[in-house]
Amino acid sequence: MSWLGLTHKGVEPLYPDEWNRVVDGLDILYGYVSGLHTQVDCLEAKVDQYYLEVKKELSDIEQAIRQYYLELSSQHEQIRSDLSTIESKIDSLTTQVSEIYDFTKPPTKLETYTLNVSVTPVPLSDVDKFVKRIHIKVPSWALYLVYLGDSTKQDFVLEPKEKEVLEIDNPKKVYVRSLGNVTIYVMLES
Repeated sequence: MSWLGLTHKGVEPLYPDEWNRVVDGLDILYGYVSGLHTQVDCLEAKVDQYYLEVKKELSDIEQAIRQYYLELSSQHEQIRSDLSTIESKIDSLTTQVSEIYDFTKPPTKLETYTLNVSVTPVPLSDVDKFVKRIHIKVPSWALYLVYLGDSTKQDFVLEPKEKEVLEIDNPKKVYVRSLGNVTIYVMLES
């Protein structure tokens, strides 16, 4: 049996009622195929529409992601710059705190000696030393005044029995002289 109950024909003649059945079956089949084509076309249109909508949304999302990435990159660079600035300021602050601590901590060492002073100005020390304070004392039996100052000028007067405390970090910067031979006492705090 063939489609719609028609028997297979060999060389027999085709009768009109059989032909009509074939035509009716083909019409039904054409209707199904046409309906399927319409549904497929409708589905293709919907797929195309969805594709365009999704493509637009993906494009918008991609653009938003790029913008967000650029903002993050800019913020990242700003954060790196800020961190670098903060690190340098912390290093500077650490150095300053260390220096302040060195200046403010109590002395750990004292060095005392006598120094013979005459008319020619001489430094309190021949070598560079880092000290916190310098104490200078003129003994009571000194016969001459002692003058303090720097390498070019010594005008600060110390009389016998007087002492002076200088907060200068290097005794080599302090020069003393006298109008005659005088022995003075020096104490260095370091």
